[in-house]
Amino acid sequence: MGTRPCTDGSNARLRWESAPRMAKVIPLESRDSLQEVLTLQEVAAWLKVKPRQVLRLGIPCLDLGHRTKRFLAQDVRGWLERRVNSARVRARRTSG
Repeated sequence: MGTRPCTDGSNARLRWESAPRMAKVIPLESRDSLQEVLTLQEVAAWLKVKPRQVLRLGIPCLDLGHRTKRFLAQDVRGWLERRVNSARVRARRTSG
């Protein structure tokens, strides 16, 4: 539902193009949004990366079956905070 197929000419392979709703900004300050369940495309839009990269990064997710992954906003935010904190620790070690 979040993506639609498109083609680039006569012999073009199918590729998937993002739906306009993917570009929405997901505010994570409110309590309700931390409990929100997100799709792979929504997490990718939030982090401004491609969906495949979200899977490569190892962000915790719920595997609901073949090609059906869901992410809890609180898990994504926790993963992101751990990444930021570890980057800060590495920066301190290299600077002195």
